[in-house]
Amino acid sequence: MAEVEEILERIEAHGSVSGIIVANAEGIPVRTTFENSKAAKYAGLLRHLTMMARNTVRDIDPQNDLTVLRIGTKNQEIMIAPESDSLVIVLQRVYPTPPLKTAGIGSTEDKRYGKWMD
Repeated sequence: MAEVEEILERIEAHGSVSGIIVANAEGIPVRTTFENSKAAKYAGLLRHLTMMARNTVRDIDPQNDLTVLRIGTKNQEIMIAPESDSLVIVLQRVYPTPPLKTAGIGSTEDKRYGKWMD
């Protein structure tokens, strides 16, 4: 269990992560960094979406299975990792697209966007 906590702390420490939800197979949050009502709403809705995506993958190829569902919106990105008995949901803020790097314009430390290149 300590290993799981360590992994969750490492994910949560990432600067763009706004929250984590670990839910059981029924979509009930068992650990979250959000308030309980918000976590329950996300977990319940995303459980249904994940089950539909998993069924779609299996319909296309019965030998295959869904490992990660990634949803991008204008403001955030939602990553869902379904397991047999749980869902791990990570919400991450989306930053503006960095400027194109052209002849001498835009460095890796552009003041408008912060550090954007690794």
